[in-house]
Amino acid sequence: LVVEAVLGAVVAFGALTVAGAAFAIKAYQEKQAALALWAALGEGVVTGEQIDDMLDGLREKTGISKDALSSYTQEVLRLGITGTEALESLTVAAASAEAIVKGGGKAFSDLFGKINAAASSGQKLTIPFKKLQSQLVAVGLNISDVAKQMGITEGALTSGLKAGTIDAKKFGDAVQDAVTK
Repeated sequence: LVVEAVLGAVVAFGALTVAGAAFAIKAYQEKQAALALWAALGEGVVTGEQIDDMLDGLREKTGISKDALSSYTQEVLRLGITGTEALESLTVAAASAEAIVKGGGKAFSDLFGKINAAASSGQKLTIPFKKLQSQLVAVGLNISDVAKQMGITEGALTSGLKAGTIDAKKFGDAVQDAVTK
């Protein structure tokens, strides 16, 4: 009876050890795949290790799971943003938009991509006003929120957007600040 009990314990312990080892191997492989993906998306400018460290820090600061944060980081990397400071702040902004409105994280990435394309080429913002309004709503904002961050009136922002005279970079920074705050 004692021998059977000891044998049973050894078998159970062995099974747990094998299961634990398999879990550790799978977790290691998943992490390596994520690091490779982030490094590829970062195009050699930012390493997968740097992104992983950033996500660990953001998880601790925000309480949002690393998996959720990494999906926003991937979207930001696909926009061509590879500076670690910008990558971190845009990841937080996308996560904030998602916290405000379901689907807001993806909507933020899409909107920021359009704004960033204009800002990168030094252009003014040329998104049609009604479309821009709906995109702001999709991230949980309105024109008033963005105007406040830009330090101008809602009327001034509205007329500037309709006239195509709003600086895209300033507008993008204001959207990012508004959704984060």
